[in-house]
Amino acid sequence: MSSRLHFIAFCVLPMALGMFGPSVCPVVAQVPGQTFVSQPSPSRPHHGKVAGTDSRFTVTVKTFVGAQSDPIAEHRIVFDNGLIYDLPQIDSATVTVYDPAQGHVTLMDRPRQVQSTISIDDLVKITAQARASADTPDKQEQLGLTATVQKSNRMIGYSIHFAGATYHMSTQKPAHPTMASEFGQFSDLAARMNLVRQSWLPPFARMTLSDRITAAGEIPLETSLTIQRGDRTDEYRTTMLIGELTEDDAKSIQEVRGMLTLYKTVSLDEVPKA
Repeated sequence: MSSRLHFIAFCVLPMALGMFGPSVCPVVAQVPGQTFVSQPSPSRPHHGKVAGTDSRFTVTVKTFVGAQSDPIAEHRIVFDNGLIYDLPQIDSATVTVYDPAQGHVTLMDRPRQVQSTISIDDLVKITAQARASADTPDKQEQLGLTATVQKSNRMIGYSIHFAGATYHMSTQKPAHPTMASEFGQFSDLAARMNLVRQSWLPPFARMTLSDRITAAGEIPLETSLTIQRGDRTDEYRTTMLIGELTEDDAKSIQEVRGMLTLYKTVSLDEVPKA
């Protein structure tokens, strides 16, 4: 996902599960003053498919800067019976496939034709290490560990604030409750990936907000992010539209299946960051 899109991931055609190889390298994540290394471990089902679901739907996410009308990023998140595909529509260099049932997340870089897989167990371990590293109230606040969900004063919905960053979110009820569960699962994994890839803001406040809306059976509708750093203020906005799989989505899934078969496997740090 593009780094500017990461703030919403609290946030990306059944596929032969054998295409997903094991994690091939140590994973390094950093938080202020700390570096964590998680060695590859045998995967086991973790954050598995939501029980009783055979769902196929999409969520189109557009990200805007300030009041601009043209998006700086657009992602089509395709949910297909337990597999989740994050398909960028503007800058399509990096594709991400989430396979909760098999406990893997795979990143692919189109220009270099390489891929790397990390186990969800490793994502969970690194997130836990980052939490444990915040051993003072100041560190906990900076990472957003103490942030709490409040009623938004900007829109009908929720807000959360930490370390100069404020999110406001309105929500929507999907047609089926399992859709909210699956989107919440995607948001959780994407947030953990952001931590590993050292992208955007610390994910913990977003994860707290995501837990709240998922428990309510909701999916984000519109999210705003304000970042205050001294005299500078940056504003971002995202919209999310729920839809059905199309023929173009099916073609994209087939293309990704081919990429998983053909692309060379490399270490995670060899996959360029979006």
